[in-house]
Amino acid sequence: MVQVFKANKKANKKQKLPVQELHIDSLDLEGQGVAKGSPITFVKGGLPGETCKVQISKQSKRFQQGSVTSVVTSSDLRITPFCKHFEQCGGCQNQHIAPENLLPFKQDAVSALLERSAGLSAADIPWQAPLTAATKHYRRKARLAIDARNRDDIRLGFRAQSSKQILNISECQILNANMEALLSPLQLLLQSMRNPGAIGHISLLNGESELSLGFRVIKTLAKSDVALVEEFAKKFNVKCLLQDAEGTSESDNHYALSACNNDNEAVNLNIYLSQDDFVQVNTELNQAMVSQAVDWLTMSENDRVLDLFCGVGNFSLPLALKCGSVLAIEGVVEMVQKAQSNAQINGIENIEFMHGDLSAEDCLALLSRENCNKVLLDPARDGALEVMDVLNSLRPEAILYVSCNPNTFVRDIAQLLQSNYALEKIGLLDMFPYTTHTEIMALFTLTTGANSRSK
Repeated sequence: MVQVFKANKKANKKQKLPVQELHIDSLDLEGQGVAKGSPITFVKGGLPGETCKVQISKQSKRFQQGSVTSVVTSSDLRITPFCKHFEQCGGCQNQHIAPENLLPFKQDAVSALLERSAGLSAADIPWQAPLTAATKHYRRKARLAIDARNRDDIRLGFRAQSSKQILNISECQILNANMEALLSPLQLLLQSMRNPGAIGHISLLNGESELSLGFRVIKTLAKSDVALVEEFAKKFNVKCLLQDAEGTSESDNHYALSACNNDNEAVNLNIYLSQDDFVQVNTELNQAMVSQAVDWLTMSENDRVLDLFCGVGNFSLPLALKCGSVLAIEGVVEMVQKAQSNAQINGIENIEFMHGDLSAEDCLALLSRENCNKVLLDPARDGALEVMDVLNSLRPEAILYVSCNPNTFVRDIAQLLQSNYALEKIGLLDMFPYTTHTEIMALFTLTTGANSRSK
């Protein structure tokens, strides 16, 4: 006999998790509140010393996650978010605390991570003052998502919190002011187009002399819509690029870096890039970061520097002004080509750019034969685990690590700390104020008496 089982509708319903009243003890690396206990609870929107009503969104035996629904006892550090989209937008998650007050908590969280995972004593970590800059209108590059499925509700903006939905953004005080001013005009442009769904997203890049917009074309664009884009470019004095799946080869947008040569003469460097190339989005903080990197490495004309994950030359070119020679390696061939061009444009001849996948065996083998005495690396969030074995065998006298992920940073440096390298300096870089991002710069030096292969 055939038995038919019907699903239990009640059992299939997603269980509604409880609201709990919790005391917030500290903040984690992302600025989330931490309520100690069993299980430990990570609370979005909570601040140390507060008692909050927390809607739990995820539970396990060891930890749970949730968000503040109301504050029972408020911290003196709590401020009113300045953006009207804060409650919905998935961008600036920490507008409820000023950046200068958030940084000490992030530093404490990094210290705890180094103590727990790298065996360092928190009291002995050589913290330097964090690098900070303007906290609003700092972002020179952004990508605006588009949802044009509903002709009567065309959306242009960013993803909503914990959602794939596009939130219509009418203002964003994080964007460069020239970019923010285009939000409403761009929405009107899409509404006037015959087929706005042919545009996948719009990228904005505020360069030194112009603001360029990249329209990602995913379907055939009507001639009338092309004409509207051209009219938009003229009206707002911006450059508009129509990009298909191959992207665009145009690379005449650029940004400036001020640096000093060995005679301490100020040198202005022009660094050119294409619309979709990686660039540090915080103009002022990037300048301070590059200057600090050059200062911490204390270079001379006798130094040969290895710059890994070099991009279009953001660190490489200023470094070359201070040392004997630079070998810079990047995994994206188009960016290597632009970096080479940037060296020529700026008249810098003591630098060699090379294309190489720094996770591949052939590139690592080539790297292991390199002779250098100082290294700078600025990897993506995945870190540089494959590179660390090679650096440990090269034994350079100084290694400067710029990290956008404290977890992979701590993982990567473990071998250095066990191999006669000392953490000499470390500091936070507030590249993305009001967000969960925690960026680090750290200098490691080979201790006296340790073997140095580069000598």
